[in-house]
Amino acid sequence: MASELSITQRAASTVTLLGRTPHTLLMAILIANGSACNEPSGQTQYGSTPNLVLITVDTLREDHLHAYGHFRKTSPTIDQLAREGVLFENAIAPMATTLPSHTSILTSTYPARHGVLSNFRFFKQPAMTRDDVQSVAQLLKAAGYATAAFTSSSPLSEASGINAGFETFHGPPRFEAHNQRIDIPAEDTVDRALQWLDRASPPFFLWVHLFDPHYPYAPPPPYENVYSNQTELLELFE
Repeated sequence: MASELSITQRAASTVTLLGRTPHTLLMAILIANGSACNEPSGQTQYGSTPNLVLITVDTLREDHLHAYGHFRKTSPTIDQLAREGVLFENAIAPMATTLPSHTSILTSTYPARHGVLSNFRFFKQPAMTRDDVQSVAQLLKAAGYATAAFTSSSPLSEASGINAGFETFHGPPRFEAHNQRIDIPAEDTVDRALQWLDRASPPFFLWVHLFDPHYPYAPPPPYENVYSNQTELLELFE
């Protein structure tokens, strides 16, 4: 959570969107400079072109976040963002699969429209190469935004076409069904994003994708032992 907080602090975050899915949580955090409550619609202290940051986290269960009622304080940074921003309690991902869901997030279309229905079968014909489907990155780039994306797993490699509209894109190499997926630890992805953010000139759109909660469920130290004590569970059921 410290990595997420460092990004939001750098971006002067003020507006937060958190969404749940039935099987997989894709947490979207939309961050705009200036106060959404104190400024006129479309206006911030920097004018009508706020900086935007999107953070998505694969396989993060909403029912294990304290912000959504989990009895353990598992997510202090997300809890703070939820308190200071807007928390959406009924935002459903159209598919419980990484590439289709992210394609929907970035294009605001259902999989039946953009046509991406799996993580690897559509690499040879990316959705964002079609004239009738454009991503928010393509639209913002055309509007004069600097755009960058940093992804953490092979389903969101450049070969998938998810990089459309991003002037800077960093992610793992592609994979096929017979190859092993390659994942990048959140710490490395966030470090690269922060390096870009230090050099970015407004207005910018930054997307950071994290994958650590996903299988094979190997949290880095010291998080692998944070919840090994079951005392809280025993107290819960007393």
